[in-house]
Amino acid sequence: MIKEKLNDSAKMKCIKYFPLISVICFFHIVFAETDSLSVNKYVKSLNPYYQGEKISILPSKTAIILIDLWDKDAIHPLVNNKIIPLLKLAREEGITVIHAPSQAYDQMHPNIEVYPNDILITGYDDLGDLLKRRGINAILYAGYDMMRCVLDKPLGAINHHIRTNENYRYILIEDGVTSVYHETYLAGLNIFEKVFGYRTNISNIFEAFDIIPPPEIYNSIELSHHKEEKNFIDSDKIFTDETAIVFIGPSLNYQGNNSRLDHIIEWANQKNMMVVQTSINDKYKKYDEFRQIKFEKEFIRLIKINKIKNLIYAGSSLDEDMIWGPTGLMRMYIQTKYKRNPMPNCYVINDYSWISSKPLVSDAILIKNIILSEYRFIKSISFTQLKKITQIGQSKKYLINADSIIGSLVLKFIPSKIIKVYHHGGIQYIFKKIIEIIILYKWILLLYGIIFTFFVYMIKKYLLDKLFAYYPFFRRSR
Repeated sequence: MIKEKLNDSAKMKCIKYFPLISVICFFHIVFAETDSLSVNKYVKSLNPYYQGEKISILPSKTAIILIDLWDKDAIHPLVNNKIIPLLKLAREEGITVIHAPSQAYDQMHPNIEVYPNDILITGYDDLGDLLKRRGINAILYAGYDMMRCVLDKPLGAINHHIRTNENYRYILIEDGVTSVYHETYLAGLNIFEKVFGYRTNISNIFEAFDIIPPPEIYNSIELSHHKEEKNFIDSDKIFTDETAIVFIGPSLNYQGNNSRLDHIIEWANQKNMMVVQTSINDKYKKYDEFRQIKFEKEFIRLIKINKIKNLIYAGSSLDEDMIWGPTGLMRMYIQTKYKRNPMPNCYVINDYSWISSKPLVSDAILIKNIILSEYRFIKSISFTQLKKITQIGQSKKYLINADSIIGSLVLKFIPSKIIKVYHHGGIQYIFKKIIEIIILYKWILLLYGIIFTFFVYMIKKYLLDKLFAYYPFFRRSR
Protein backbone atom coordinates (compact mmCIF):
# COMPACT_ATOMS: atom_id res chain seq x y z
CA MET A 1 0.00 0.00 0.00
CA ILE A 2 2.79 2.40 0.98
CA LYS A 3 4.67 1.36 -2.18
CA GLU A 4 1.67 2.20 -4.36
CA LYS A 5 1.35 5.64 -2.72
CA LEU A 6 5.04 6.32 -3.35
CA ASN A 7 4.63 5.31 -7.00
CA ASP A 8 1.60 7.59 -7.33
CA SER A 9 3.56 10.45 -5.74
CA ALA A 10 6.47 9.91 -8.12
CA LYS A 11 4.09 9.85 -11.08
CA MET A 12 2.48 13.11 -9.97
CA LYS A 13 5.89 14.78 -9.67
CA CYS A 14 6.86 13.56 -13.14
CA ILE A 15 3.63 14.93 -14.59
CA LYS A 16 4.07 18.20 -12.70
CA TYR A 17 7.68 18.79 -13.82
CA PHE A 18 7.41 17.19 -17.27
CA PRO A 19 7.06 20.51 -19.18
CA LEU A 20 10.11 21.95 -17.41
CA ILE A 21 12.16 18.80 -18.03
CA SER A 22 11.09 18.81 -21.70
CA VAL A 23 12.15 22.43 -22.16
CA ILE A 24 15.53 21.76 -20.51
CA CYS A 25 16.11 18.70 -22.73
CA PHE A 26 15.05 20.63 -25.83
CA PHE A 27 17.43 23.49 -25.15
CA HIS A 28 20.19 21.03 -24.30
CA ILE A 29 19.74 19.23 -27.62
CA VAL A 30 19.23 22.29 -29.81
CA PHE A 31 21.70 24.64 -28.17
CA ALA A 32 24.29 22.16 -26.96
CA GLU A 33 27.75 23.50 -27.63
CA THR A 34 31.22 22.06 -27.48
CA ASP A 35 33.77 23.81 -25.31
CA SER A 36 36.67 21.63 -26.33
CA LEU A 37 37.80 22.87 -29.76
CA SER A 38 41.55 23.16 -29.42
CA VAL A 39 43.07 26.13 -31.25
CA ASN A 40 46.42 27.87 -31.50
CA LYS A 41 46.21 31.60 -31.01
CA TYR A 42 48.89 33.93 -32.34
CA VAL A 43 49.62 36.47 -29.60
CA LYS A 44 51.10 39.74 -30.86
CA SER A 45 53.93 41.24 -28.82
CA LEU A 46 57.57 42.21 -29.19
CA ASN A 47 58.24 38.48 -28.99
CA PRO A 48 55.04 36.88 -30.38
CA TYR A 49 54.09 33.36 -29.38
CA TYR A 50 51.36 30.73 -29.74
CA GLN A 51 48.88 30.25 -26.94
CA GLY A 52 46.95 26.99 -26.81
CA GLU A 53 43.27 27.52 -26.05
CA LYS A 54 40.00 25.62 -25.97
CA ILE A 55 37.08 27.64 -27.25
CA SER A 56 33.34 27.05 -27.26
CA ILE A 57 31.58 26.70 -30.58
CA LEU A 58 27.89 26.21 -31.19
CA PRO A 59 27.33 24.03 -34.30
CA SER A 60 24.14 25.84 -35.26
CA LYS A 61 26.06 29.13 -35.14
CA THR A 62 29.13 27.90 -37.01
CA ALA A 63 29.87 27.80 -40.75
CA ILE A 64 32.59 26.25 -42.90
CA ILE A 65 33.49 28.24 -46.02
CA LEU A 66 35.16 26.29 -48.85
CA ILE A 67 37.20 28.56 -51.13
CA ASP A 68 37.96 27.61 -54.75
CA LEU A 69 38.15 23.81 -54.50
CA TRP A 70 38.56 23.20 -58.23
CA ASP A 71 38.72 20.01 -60.24
CA LYS A 72 42.52 19.91 -60.32
CA ASP A 73 45.00 17.11 -59.71
CA ALA A 74 46.79 19.15 -57.05
CA ILE A 75 43.56 19.42 -55.02
CA HIS A 76 42.44 15.76 -55.19
CA PRO A 77 44.33 14.63 -52.02
CA LEU A 78 42.96 17.56 -50.01
CA VAL A 79 39.36 16.95 -51.09
CA ASN A 80 39.28 13.14 -50.86
CA ASN A 81 41.24 12.68 -47.64
CA LYS A 82 40.29 15.74 -45.62
CA ILE A 83 37.44 17.89 -46.97
CA ILE A 84 34.91 15.08 -47.58
CA PRO A 85 35.23 13.59 -44.03
CA LEU A 86 35.07 17.13 -42.63
CA LEU A 87 31.85 17.92 -44.55
CA LYS A 88 30.27 14.65 -43.41
CA LEU A 89 30.93 15.60 -39.78
CA ALA A 90 29.75 19.17 -40.32
CA ARG A 91 26.41 18.13 -41.77
CA GLU A 92 25.81 15.53 -39.06
CA GLU A 93 26.47 18.12 -36.35
CA GLY A 94 24.44 20.90 -37.97
CA ILE A 95 27.30 23.15 -39.10
CA THR A 96 26.45 25.32 -42.13
CA VAL A 97 28.45 24.49 -45.26
CA ILE A 98 29.18 27.37 -47.65
CA HIS A 99 30.63 26.72 -51.12
CA ALA A 100 32.46 29.77 -52.48
CA PRO A 101 33.91 29.16 -55.95
CA SER A 102 34.96 32.58 -57.21
CA GLN A 103 34.40 31.51 -60.81
CA ALA A 104 31.87 29.23 -62.51
CA TYR A 105 30.64 26.61 -60.04
CA ASP A 106 30.70 23.91 -62.77
CA GLN A 107 34.49 23.85 -62.28
CA MET A 108 34.14 22.70 -58.67
CA HIS A 109 35.65 19.39 -57.63
CA PRO A 110 33.24 16.61 -58.71
CA ASN A 111 33.48 14.79 -55.35
CA ILE A 112 32.11 17.79 -53.45
CA GLU A 113 28.33 17.71 -53.42
CA VAL A 114 26.12 20.72 -52.78
CA TYR A 115 23.33 19.69 -50.40
CA PRO A 116 19.94 21.46 -50.23
CA ASN A 117 20.82 23.11 -46.89
CA ASP A 118 24.22 24.27 -48.14
CA ILE A 119 24.88 27.81 -49.37
CA LEU A 120 26.43 28.36 -52.82
CA ILE A 121 27.98 31.76 -53.64
CA THR A 122 29.81 32.46 -56.92
CA GLY A 123 31.64 35.43 -58.39
CA TYR A 124 31.74 38.65 -56.39
CA ASP A 125 28.38 37.98 -54.72
CA ASP A 126 28.34 38.16 -50.95
CA LEU A 127 26.31 36.41 -48.28
CA GLY A 128 24.17 39.45 -47.55
CA ASP A 129 22.40 38.83 -44.26
CA LEU A 130 22.33 35.03 -44.62
CA LEU A 131 24.84 34.58 -41.80
CA LYS A 132 22.87 36.93 -39.56
CA ARG A 133 19.60 35.14 -40.27
CA ARG A 134 21.22 31.81 -39.36
CA GLY A 135 22.85 33.33 -36.30
CA ILE A 136 26.39 32.46 -37.46
CA ASN A 137 29.15 33.90 -35.28
CA ALA A 138 32.11 31.61 -36.08
CA ILE A 139 33.56 30.80 -39.53
CA LEU A 140 35.97 27.96 -40.27
CA TYR A 141 38.05 28.34 -43.45
CA ALA A 142 39.27 25.66 -45.87
CA GLY A 143 40.22 25.68 -49.55
CA TYR A 144 42.82 26.58 -52.16
CA ASP A 145 45.12 28.64 -52.55
CA MET A 146 46.24 29.56 -49.02
CA MET A 147 48.13 32.80 -49.69
CA ARG A 148 45.75 34.18 -52.26
CA CYS A 149 42.22 32.79 -52.57
CA VAL A 150 41.56 31.82 -48.94
CA LEU A 151 42.48 35.36 -47.94
CA ASP A 152 41.31 37.68 -50.71
CA LYS A 153 38.67 36.01 -52.87
CA PRO A 154 35.13 37.47 -52.53
CA LEU A 155 34.36 35.27 -49.51
CA GLY A 156 38.00 34.91 -48.47
CA ALA A 157 38.65 35.63 -44.81
CA ILE A 158 40.18 39.11 -45.08
CA ASN A 159 38.00 40.33 -47.94
CA HIS A 160 34.84 39.07 -46.20
CA HIS A 161 35.92 40.79 -43.00
CA ILE A 162 36.54 44.06 -44.86
CA ARG A 163 33.18 43.96 -46.66
CA THR A 164 31.00 42.98 -43.71
CA ASN A 165 32.90 44.66 -40.86
CA GLU A 166 31.17 42.17 -38.55
CA ASN A 167 32.70 40.67 -35.44
CA TYR A 168 32.86 37.04 -36.57
CA ARG A 169 35.38 34.61 -35.12
CA TYR A 170 37.55 33.51 -38.07
CA ILE A 171 39.36 30.19 -37.61
CA LEU A 172 41.69 28.64 -40.18
CA ILE A 173 41.65 24.85 -40.62
CA GLU A 174 45.39 24.59 -41.24
CA ASP A 175 45.29 21.11 -42.81
CA GLY A 176 42.10 21.94 -44.71
CA VAL A 177 43.96 24.35 -46.99
CA THR A 178 46.73 23.86 -49.50
CA SER A 179 48.79 25.99 -51.86
CA VAL A 180 50.89 25.95 -55.01
CA TYR A 181 54.11 25.88 -53.01
CA HIS A 182 55.10 24.98 -49.48
CA GLU A 183 56.45 28.52 -49.02
CA THR A 184 53.24 30.24 -50.22
CA TYR A 185 51.31 28.06 -47.76
CA LEU A 186 53.50 29.34 -44.92
CA ALA A 187 53.21 32.96 -46.06
CA GLY A 188 49.41 32.73 -46.23
CA LEU A 189 49.27 31.09 -42.82
CA ASN A 190 51.42 33.89 -41.42
CA ILE A 191 49.09 36.58 -42.82
CA PHE A 192 45.92 34.84 -41.57
CA GLU A 193 47.10 34.28 -38.01
CA LYS A 194 48.40 37.85 -37.68
CA VAL A 195 45.02 39.23 -38.75
CA PHE A 196 42.67 36.81 -36.97
CA GLY A 197 44.81 34.84 -34.53
CA TYR A 198 43.06 31.45 -34.54
CA ARG A 199 43.89 28.21 -36.33
CA THR A 200 43.00 24.60 -35.70
CA ASN A 201 43.04 21.27 -37.58
CA ILE A 202 40.55 18.63 -38.69
CA SER A 203 41.38 16.14 -35.95
CA ASN A 204 40.70 18.82 -33.31
CA ILE A 205 37.26 19.42 -34.85
CA PHE A 206 36.40 15.71 -34.67
CA GLU A 207 37.66 15.45 -31.10
CA ALA A 208 35.62 18.50 -30.09
CA PHE A 209 32.51 16.41 -30.81
CA ASP A 210 33.97 13.28 -29.10
CA ILE A 211 34.25 11.50 -32.46
CA ILE A 212 37.27 9.44 -33.46
CA PRO A 213 38.78 11.02 -36.61
CA PRO A 214 39.01 8.78 -39.70
CA PRO A 215 42.60 7.71 -40.43
CA GLU A 216 42.73 9.28 -43.91
CA ILE A 217 42.73 12.82 -42.50
CA TYR A 218 46.25 12.24 -41.22
CA ASN A 219 47.63 11.69 -44.74
CA SER A 220 50.14 14.45 -45.44
CA ILE A 221 50.01 16.52 -48.63
CA GLU A 222 53.37 17.12 -50.26
CA LEU A 223 53.84 20.56 -51.79
CA SER A 224 56.60 21.51 -54.20
CA HIS A 225 59.12 24.16 -53.23
CA HIS A 226 59.22 27.61 -54.74
CA LYS A 227 61.95 28.57 -57.19
CA GLU A 228 62.83 32.23 -56.99
CA GLU A 229 62.07 34.13 -60.18
CA LYS A 230 62.40 37.79 -61.04
CA ASN A 231 59.13 39.58 -61.62
CA PHE A 232 60.57 43.01 -62.43
CA ILE A 233 60.81 44.21 -66.03
CA ASP A 234 63.79 46.51 -66.67
CA SER A 235 62.00 48.11 -69.62
CA ASP A 236 59.38 49.74 -67.34
CA LYS A 237 59.25 53.51 -67.30
CA ILE A 238 57.81 55.45 -64.38
CA PHE A 239 56.88 59.13 -64.76
CA THR A 240 56.81 61.30 -61.64
CA ASP A 241 53.55 63.12 -62.45
CA GLU A 242 51.73 59.79 -62.75
CA THR A 243 53.21 58.16 -59.64
CA ALA A 244 52.46 58.14 -55.92
CA ILE A 245 54.67 56.85 -53.09
CA VAL A 246 52.58 54.93 -50.55
CA PHE A 247 53.88 54.40 -47.01
CA ILE A 248 51.98 51.69 -45.14
CA GLY A 249 52.36 50.33 -41.64
CA PRO A 250 51.20 50.52 -38.02
CA SER A 251 54.09 52.94 -37.52
CA LEU A 252 56.86 54.19 -39.76
CA ASN A 253 59.16 53.89 -36.76
CA TYR A 254 60.04 50.20 -36.93
CA GLN A 255 63.33 48.69 -35.83
CA GLY A 256 65.21 51.91 -36.53
CA ASN A 257 64.23 52.03 -40.20
CA ASN A 258 63.06 55.67 -40.10
CA SER A 259 66.43 56.92 -41.32
CA ARG A 260 66.19 54.67 -44.37
CA LEU A 261 62.65 55.79 -45.18
CA ASP A 262 63.86 59.40 -45.03
CA HIS A 263 65.88 58.70 -48.19
CA ILE A 264 62.69 57.92 -50.14
CA ILE A 265 60.89 60.98 -48.75
CA GLU A 266 63.76 63.30 -49.70
CA TRP A 267 63.98 61.73 -53.16
CA ALA A 268 60.19 62.01 -53.67
CA ASN A 269 60.33 65.70 -52.65
CA GLN A 270 63.12 66.36 -55.13
CA LYS A 271 61.06 64.73 -57.90
CA ASN A 272 57.87 66.53 -56.79
CA MET A 273 56.08 63.18 -56.41
CA MET A 274 52.90 62.64 -54.41
CA VAL A 275 53.38 60.90 -51.05
CA VAL A 276 50.50 59.00 -49.42
CA GLN A 277 50.51 57.68 -45.85
CA THR A 278 47.94 55.35 -44.30
CA SER A 279 49.27 55.43 -40.76
CA ILE A 280 49.95 58.83 -39.20
CA ASN A 281 53.30 59.26 -37.47
CA ASP A 282 54.17 62.49 -35.64
CA LYS A 283 57.68 62.54 -37.03
CA TYR A 284 56.47 63.05 -40.62
CA LYS A 285 53.74 65.63 -39.99
CA LYS A 286 56.23 68.33 -40.98
CA TYR A 287 55.78 67.24 -44.60
CA ASP A 288 52.68 69.12 -45.77
CA GLU A 289 52.54 67.16 -49.02
CA PHE A 290 51.79 63.92 -47.17
CA ARG A 291 48.26 62.75 -47.99
CA GLN A 292 46.76 60.97 -44.99
CA ILE A 293 44.44 58.24 -46.30
CA LYS A 294 42.19 56.19 -44.01
CA PHE A 295 39.55 54.76 -46.37
CA GLU A 296 39.62 52.78 -49.62
CA LYS A 297 37.09 55.03 -51.44
CA GLU A 298 39.18 58.08 -50.59
CA PHE A 299 42.26 56.35 -52.02
CA ILE A 300 40.51 55.27 -55.24
CA ARG A 301 39.19 58.81 -55.74
CA LEU A 302 42.71 60.19 -55.25
CA ILE A 303 44.05 57.78 -57.89
CA LYS A 304 41.38 58.70 -60.44
CA ILE A 305 41.48 62.47 -59.95
CA ASN A 306 45.28 62.61 -60.23
CA LYS A 307 45.42 59.96 -63.02
CA ILE A 308 47.92 57.89 -61.07
CA LYS A 309 49.38 55.04 -63.13
CA ASN A 310 52.02 53.77 -60.69
CA LEU A 311 51.91 53.10 -56.95
CA ILE A 312 55.24 52.65 -55.16
CA TYR A 313 54.82 50.88 -51.80
CA ALA A 314 57.22 50.97 -48.86
CA GLY A 315 56.98 50.63 -45.09
CA SER A 316 56.94 48.34 -42.11
CA SER A 317 53.85 46.23 -42.70
CA LEU A 318 54.50 44.10 -45.77
CA ASP A 319 52.58 41.10 -44.37
CA GLU A 320 49.71 43.12 -42.85
CA ASP A 321 48.40 46.54 -43.93
CA MET A 322 50.40 46.58 -47.17
CA ILE A 323 48.36 43.52 -48.21
CA TRP A 324 44.90 44.22 -46.79
CA GLY A 325 44.86 47.81 -45.48
CA PRO A 326 42.65 50.53 -47.05
CA THR A 327 45.38 51.39 -49.58
CA GLY A 328 46.75 47.84 -49.71
CA LEU A 329 47.53 45.55 -52.63
CA MET A 330 44.49 43.36 -52.00
CA ARG A 331 42.16 46.33 -52.54
CA MET A 332 43.87 47.04 -55.87
CA TYR A 333 43.45 43.41 -56.94
CA ILE A 334 39.74 43.33 -56.00
CA GLN A 335 39.08 46.58 -57.85
CA THR A 336 40.71 45.26 -61.02
CA LYS A 337 39.59 41.63 -60.92
CA TYR A 338 36.02 41.80 -59.65
CA LYS A 339 34.90 45.41 -59.96
CA ARG A 340 36.41 45.88 -63.44
CA ASN A 341 37.98 49.13 -62.30
CA PRO A 342 41.53 49.36 -63.73
CA MET A 343 44.11 50.20 -61.07
CA PRO A 344 47.70 51.46 -61.34
CA ASN A 345 50.80 49.29 -61.62
CA CYS A 346 51.93 48.29 -58.12
CA TYR A 347 55.61 48.27 -57.18
CA VAL A 348 57.08 47.38 -53.77
CA ILE A 349 60.53 48.72 -52.90
CA ASN A 350 62.01 45.48 -51.57
CA ASP A 351 64.88 47.06 -49.63
CA TYR A 352 62.54 49.57 -47.95
CA SER A 353 59.75 47.18 -46.92
CA TRP A 354 59.69 44.97 -43.86
CA ILE A 355 57.64 42.28 -42.16
CA SER A 356 55.54 43.83 -39.37
CA SER A 357 56.61 41.45 -36.58
CA LYS A 358 58.36 38.14 -36.13
CA PRO A 359 56.58 35.32 -38.02
CA LEU A 360 56.33 32.01 -36.15
CA VAL A 361 55.71 29.72 -39.13
CA SER A 362 59.02 30.56 -40.82
CA ASP A 363 61.73 33.21 -40.88
CA ALA A 364 61.01 36.82 -41.89
CA ILE A 365 63.26 36.75 -44.97
CA LEU A 366 61.40 33.79 -46.51
CA ILE A 367 57.96 35.31 -45.82
CA LYS A 368 59.05 38.63 -47.31
CA ASN A 369 60.55 37.07 -50.46
CA ILE A 370 57.48 34.90 -51.08
CA ILE A 371 55.06 37.82 -50.75
CA LEU A 372 57.18 39.94 -53.10
CA SER A 373 57.47 37.23 -55.73
CA GLU A 374 54.06 35.53 -55.55
CA TYR A 375 51.32 37.83 -54.27
CA ARG A 376 49.06 38.91 -57.16
CA PHE A 377 50.47 41.60 -59.46
CA ILE A 378 53.27 42.93 -57.25
CA LYS A 379 56.42 44.06 -59.02
CA SER A 380 59.39 43.87 -56.67
CA ILE A 381 61.93 46.59 -57.27
CA SER A 382 64.97 47.97 -55.45
CA PHE A 383 65.36 51.67 -54.70
CA THR A 384 68.31 51.77 -57.10
CA GLN A 385 66.18 50.29 -59.90
CA LEU A 386 63.37 52.71 -59.11
CA LYS A 387 65.61 55.74 -59.45
CA LYS A 388 66.99 54.34 -62.71
CA ILE A 389 63.62 53.99 -64.46
CA THR A 390 61.95 57.13 -63.07
CA GLN A 391 61.57 60.09 -65.42
CA ILE A 392 60.38 63.62 -64.75
CA GLY A 393 56.93 64.64 -66.00
CA GLN A 394 54.32 62.41 -67.59
CA SER A 395 54.23 60.01 -70.51
CA LYS A 396 53.55 61.79 -73.80
CA LYS A 397 53.59 58.83 -76.16
CA TYR A 398 50.32 57.85 -77.83
CA LEU A 399 48.35 60.58 -76.03
CA ILE A 400 45.49 62.29 -77.88
CA ASN A 401 45.09 65.98 -77.14
CA ALA A 402 41.41 66.66 -76.56
CA ASP A 403 41.93 70.37 -77.31
CA SER A 404 43.05 69.68 -80.88
CA ILE A 405 40.53 69.38 -83.71
CA ILE A 406 41.42 65.77 -84.50
CA GLY A 407 41.48 64.87 -80.80
CA SER A 408 38.04 66.35 -80.16
CA LEU A 409 36.57 64.55 -83.18
CA VAL A 410 38.08 61.21 -82.17
CA LEU A 411 37.02 61.47 -78.52
CA LYS A 412 33.51 62.52 -79.57
CA PHE A 413 32.77 59.18 -81.22
CA ILE A 414 34.61 56.89 -78.79
CA PRO A 415 32.54 55.33 -75.95
CA SER A 416 33.25 56.74 -72.49
CA LYS A 417 34.39 53.34 -71.14
CA ILE A 418 37.10 53.08 -73.80
CA ILE A 419 38.21 56.65 -73.07
CA LYS A 420 38.43 55.73 -69.38
CA VAL A 421 40.64 52.73 -70.16
CA TYR A 422 42.68 54.83 -72.61
CA HIS A 423 43.40 57.55 -70.06
CA HIS A 424 44.48 54.88 -67.59
CA GLY A 425 47.21 53.41 -69.77
CA GLY A 426 47.24 54.87 -73.28
CA ILE A 427 46.89 53.01 -76.55
CA GLN A 428 49.28 50.29 -75.37
CA TYR A 429 46.95 49.49 -72.47
CA ILE A 430 43.98 49.19 -74.86
CA PHE A 431 45.91 46.77 -77.08
CA LYS A 432 46.89 44.79 -74.00
CA LYS A 433 43.24 44.55 -72.93
CA ILE A 434 42.19 43.46 -76.43
CA ILE A 435 44.79 40.68 -76.38
CA GLU A 436 43.64 39.60 -72.90
CA ILE A 437 40.02 39.42 -74.11
CA ILE A 438 41.05 37.40 -77.18
CA ILE A 439 42.98 34.94 -74.99
CA LEU A 440 40.15 34.75 -72.45
CA TYR A 441 37.46 34.13 -75.07
CA LYS A 442 39.56 32.20 -77.60
CA TRP A 443 37.16 29.23 -77.68
CA ILE A 444 34.19 31.52 -78.27
CA LEU A 445 36.08 33.23 -81.10
CA LEU A 446 37.03 29.85 -82.56
CA LEU A 447 33.41 28.71 -82.43
CA TYR A 448 32.31 31.97 -84.02
CA GLY A 449 34.85 31.42 -86.82
CA ILE A 450 33.57 27.91 -87.48
CA ILE A 451 29.94 29.07 -87.54
CA PHE A 452 30.77 31.98 -89.83
CA THR A 453 32.70 29.73 -92.23
CA PHE A 454 29.81 27.26 -92.32
CA PHE A 455 27.35 30.13 -92.94
CA VAL A 456 29.42 31.41 -95.92
CA TYR A 457 29.68 27.88 -97.31
CA MET A 458 25.90 27.38 -97.12
CA ILE A 459 25.24 30.72 -98.86
CA LYS A 460 27.61 29.78 -101.64
CA LYS A 461 26.24 26.28 -102.07
CA TYR A 462 22.49 26.94 -101.90
CA LEU A 463 22.22 30.54 -103.07
CA LEU A 464 25.08 31.68 -105.28
CA ASP A 465 25.48 28.40 -107.19
CA LYS A 466 21.76 28.32 -107.96
CA LEU A 467 21.83 32.00 -108.93
CA PHE A 468 24.65 31.35 -111.36
CA ALA A 469 22.79 28.35 -112.77
CA TYR A 470 19.58 30.32 -113.50
CA TYR A 471 21.28 33.50 -114.71
CA PRO A 472 24.18 32.66 -117.03
CA PHE A 473 25.24 36.31 -117.32
CA PHE A 474 26.43 36.12 -113.67
CA ARG A 475 28.97 33.49 -114.66
CA ARG A 476 32.54 34.51 -115.13
CA SER A 477 33.41 34.92 -118.80
CA ARG A 478 35.91 32.43 -120.08
